Amino acid sequence: MTLKVTDNSGASSTAQATIHIIGNPGYIAPPTGMAASLLGTSVNLSWSDNSGNESGFRVERRKVTTSGSGKNRTTTYSAWETVATTGINQSSASNVVALDGSVFDYQTRAYNSNGLSAPSNIVQIKSPVKRR
Repeated sequence: MTLKVTDNSGASSTAQATIHIIGNPGYIAPPTGMAASLLGTSVNLSWSDNSGNESGFRVERRKVTTSGSGKNRTTTYSAWETVATTGINQSSASNVVALDGSVFDYQTRAYNSNGLSAPSNIVQIKSPVKRR
Protein backbone atom coordinates (compact mmCIF):
# COMPACT_ATOMS: atom_id res chain seq x y z
CA MET A 1 0.00 0.00 0.00
CA THR A 2 1.20 3.50 -0.71
CA LEU A 3 0.58 6.08 1.97
CA LYS A 4 0.68 9.79 1.12
CA VAL A 5 0.71 12.34 3.93
CA THR A 6 0.15 16.07 3.35
CA ASP A 7 0.61 18.73 6.05
CA ASN A 8 -1.30 22.02 6.41
CA SER A 9 1.23 23.97 4.30
CA GLY A 10 0.97 21.54 1.37
CA ALA A 11 4.21 19.61 1.89
CA SER A 12 3.75 15.91 1.30
CA SER A 13 5.62 12.67 1.58
CA THR A 14 4.89 9.23 0.17
CA ALA A 15 5.91 5.89 1.65
CA GLN A 16 5.23 2.22 1.08
CA ALA A 17 3.66 0.37 3.97
CA THR A 18 2.51 -3.19 4.59
CA ILE A 19 -0.58 -3.60 6.74
CA HIS A 20 -1.46 -6.90 8.37
CA ILE A 21 -5.08 -7.30 9.44
CA ILE A 22 -5.56 -9.93 12.09
CA GLY A 23 -9.07 -11.13 12.91
CA ASN A 24 -10.27 -12.24 16.29
CA PRO A 25 -8.95 -15.82 16.55
CA GLY A 26 -11.48 -16.64 19.26
CA TYR A 27 -14.52 -15.59 17.22
CA ILE A 28 -16.85 -18.46 16.32
CA ALA A 29 -19.29 -17.79 13.48
CA PRO A 30 -22.82 -18.74 14.53
CA PRO A 31 -24.74 -21.49 12.75
CA THR A 32 -27.62 -20.44 10.50
CA GLY A 33 -30.55 -22.06 8.73
CA MET A 34 -31.75 -24.08 11.73
CA ALA A 35 -34.55 -26.39 10.61
CA ALA A 36 -36.59 -29.05 12.40
CA SER A 37 -38.89 -31.90 11.49
CA LEU A 38 -40.86 -34.25 13.69
CA LEU A 39 -41.18 -37.98 13.11
CA GLY A 40 -43.06 -39.69 15.93
CA THR A 41 -41.25 -38.66 19.10
CA SER A 42 -37.98 -37.76 17.34
CA VAL A 43 -37.19 -34.13 16.53
CA ASN A 44 -34.64 -34.06 13.70
CA LEU A 45 -32.62 -30.84 13.64
CA SER A 46 -30.22 -29.50 11.02
CA TRP A 47 -28.27 -26.26 10.48
CA SER A 48 -25.49 -24.73 8.42
CA ASP A 49 -21.98 -24.84 9.89
CA ASN A 50 -20.46 -21.39 9.27
CA SER A 51 -17.43 -21.72 11.53
CA GLY A 52 -14.09 -23.23 10.73
CA ASN A 53 -12.84 -23.36 14.29
CA GLU A 54 -15.57 -25.08 16.29
CA SER A 55 -15.06 -28.09 18.51
CA GLY A 56 -18.71 -28.99 18.02
CA PHE A 57 -22.25 -27.75 18.43
CA ARG A 58 -24.56 -27.49 21.41
CA VAL A 59 -28.29 -27.99 20.75
CA GLU A 60 -30.49 -26.10 23.18
CA ARG A 61 -34.21 -26.42 23.92
CA ARG A 62 -36.75 -24.49 25.96
CA LYS A 63 -40.38 -25.29 26.68
CA VAL A 64 -43.01 -22.81 25.53
CA THR A 65 -46.23 -22.59 27.54
CA THR A 66 -49.22 -20.52 26.43
CA SER A 67 -52.27 -19.88 28.57
CA GLY A 68 -55.41 -17.79 28.35
CA SER A 69 -56.96 -16.43 25.19
CA GLY A 70 -57.43 -13.15 23.37
CA LYS A 71 -56.01 -10.17 25.26
CA ASN A 72 -55.40 -12.41 28.28
CA ARG A 73 -53.14 -14.80 26.37
CA THR A 74 -49.67 -15.13 27.87
CA THR A 75 -46.64 -17.07 26.74
CA THR A 76 -43.89 -18.18 29.10
CA TYR A 77 -40.55 -19.77 28.28
CA SER A 78 -38.43 -22.09 30.40
CA ALA A 79 -34.66 -21.56 30.55
CA TRP A 80 -32.61 -22.91 27.65
CA GLU A 81 -31.17 -26.37 28.37
CA THR A 82 -28.60 -28.34 26.42
CA VAL A 83 -30.24 -31.48 25.00
CA ALA A 84 -27.50 -32.65 22.61
CA THR A 85 -23.92 -31.95 21.60
CA THR A 86 -22.20 -32.88 18.36
CA GLY A 87 -18.63 -33.10 17.19
CA ILE A 88 -16.71 -30.92 14.77
CA ASN A 89 -18.29 -30.30 11.34
CA GLN A 90 -21.55 -32.05 12.25
CA SER A 91 -24.69 -30.15 11.31
CA SER A 92 -27.55 -32.31 12.55
CA ALA A 93 -28.86 -33.87 15.75
CA SER A 94 -31.99 -35.52 17.14
CA ASN A 95 -33.96 -35.06 20.33
CA VAL A 96 -36.78 -37.17 21.78
CA VAL A 97 -39.97 -35.50 23.03
CA ALA A 98 -42.96 -36.87 24.93
CA LEU A 99 -46.27 -37.41 23.16
CA ASP A 100 -48.09 -34.78 25.21
CA GLY A 101 -48.65 -31.80 22.90
CA SER A 102 -45.78 -29.78 24.38
CA VAL A 103 -44.27 -26.93 22.38
CA PHE A 104 -40.48 -26.50 22.26
CA ASP A 105 -38.09 -23.94 20.79
CA TYR A 106 -34.70 -25.17 19.55
CA GLN A 107 -31.50 -23.32 18.70
CA THR A 108 -27.87 -24.32 18.32
CA ARG A 109 -24.50 -22.73 19.06
CA ALA A 110 -21.00 -23.59 17.93
CA TYR A 111 -18.45 -23.96 20.71
CA ASN A 112 -14.69 -24.21 21.20
CA SER A 113 -12.19 -23.53 23.98
CA ASN A 114 -12.90 -19.79 23.68
CA GLY A 115 -16.62 -20.18 24.44
CA LEU A 116 -19.90 -20.18 22.52
CA SER A 117 -21.04 -18.55 19.31
CA ALA A 118 -24.17 -16.46 19.11
CA PRO A 119 -27.25 -18.69 18.75
CA SER A 120 -28.76 -19.79 15.46
CA ASN A 121 -32.28 -18.87 14.50
CA ILE A 122 -34.98 -20.46 16.65
CA VAL A 123 -37.29 -23.18 15.34
CA GLN A 124 -40.43 -24.39 17.09
CA ILE A 125 -41.92 -27.89 17.28
CA LYS A 126 -45.20 -29.06 18.81
CA SER A 127 -45.09 -32.67 19.90
CA PRO A 128 -48.07 -34.82 18.93
CA VAL A 129 -50.55 -36.08 21.51
CA LYS A 130 -50.51 -39.81 22.15
CA ARG A 131 -53.59 -41.57 20.78
CA ARG A 132 -55.47 -43.78 23.20
